[in-house]
Amino acid sequence: NVDWSETQIRLDKFLQDNTSKHILITGFIGCDYNNRKLTLGFEGSDFSAAIFGKLFKVNSIHIWSDVDGLYTADPRLVSQAKVIEQLSYDEAIELASMGASIIHPQAIEPAMELQIPIYIANAFKESKKGSLILKNAKTSSTLARGLSCSNKVSLINIEGSGILTRASLIAKVFDILHKNFIDILLISQASAEHSICFVVRDLQVKETLTKLHQGLALEITRNQVQSISATEKCAILTVVGDQMAGKPGVCAQIFSC
Repeated sequence: NVDWSETQIRLDKFLQDNTSKHILITGFIGCDYNNRKLTLGFEGSDFSAAIFGKLFKVNSIHIWSDVDGLYTADPRLVSQAKVIEQLSYDEAIELASMGASIIHPQAIEPAMELQIPIYIANAFKESKKGSLILKNAKTSSTLARGLSCSNKVSLINIEGSGILTRASLIAKVFDILHKNFIDILLISQASAEHSICFVVRDLQVKETLTKLHQGLALEITRNQVQSISATEKCAILTVVGDQMAGKPGVCAQIFSC
């Protein structure tokens, strides 16, 4: 998490002491309050670009990659996938969160706040247009802007009467996951079936089941939780498009496909 006010103060001080017209900044690294160096994690260089874009209040942010831009689907899986010329911040965050690894969702948020356009293009094909992410993207010719897929995930299902009668039980479930650094990719609740489902990565499924059984031992003993199970080797298919919102029949089209 970026401390924006402190970072702005430090940048302003740096600029007062440096009158250079061009500044080349190393991405991916930062420091904490104790000036200990740290990394910004996966796609940290893109995040750096967005951070400085916001701090400098720039007109645009350009991300040079080794691909032509964001695609309508993973081109390694779908041969007819095409580069998306324009898409909204929300659409880009959805695609990035659910499988499109061209840009990290965190790198979009600072630009989104100040409505700074983000260009993603291929550094080896400068003639290509690439993708433009902005607030008001032009209307797509199709209902969906793109598809993304997250595989190697597992569906965790918790069933029991306590799901509906005790709101604290749901809070306890997510507190267990939070304390054990288990990422939740998707959540669904079926009130009629007294169950709650969520999706985690396959790498964390065994730990998730173990921690839930330990943390909910009392509720299991009292029969407030009847079962905790996992369906492994699943995938999340995400259909993304601002134009789908409020449009009837979208799910019917998807499921008929």
